[in-house]
Amino acid sequence: MNVVNYLFYYFIVINIVSGFFFVLDKFNSAYNNRKRISEFKLHILETLGGVFVIFLLIHIIRHKNRKMEYNFITGIILLVWVILLYYLFQYFGLKIEF
Repeated sequence: MNVVNYLFYYFIVINIVSGFFFVLDKFNSAYNNRKRISEFKLHILETLGGVFVIFLLIHIIRHKNRKMEYNFITGIILLVWVILLYYLFQYFGLKIEF
């Protein structure tokens, strides 16, 4: 297995975990007595690579879609990951076609 395969599997796992905690936070937000997941922890999951599923879930389940500061930070993290992945693919000689 090469580095790209490991990276692919890593992103699958981290996005599943991130999506689970994001949906759990949405579910817990409906009940006032439930423990919420802090935005800081969600941003940590995004920084680890889970930003792709969280960005989609913000719009699909409409959770945290009105929090401009949260969306701004998530957008910045997404942009950094896209740029980082672009350069990683270039470094390993993989083609990215748009």
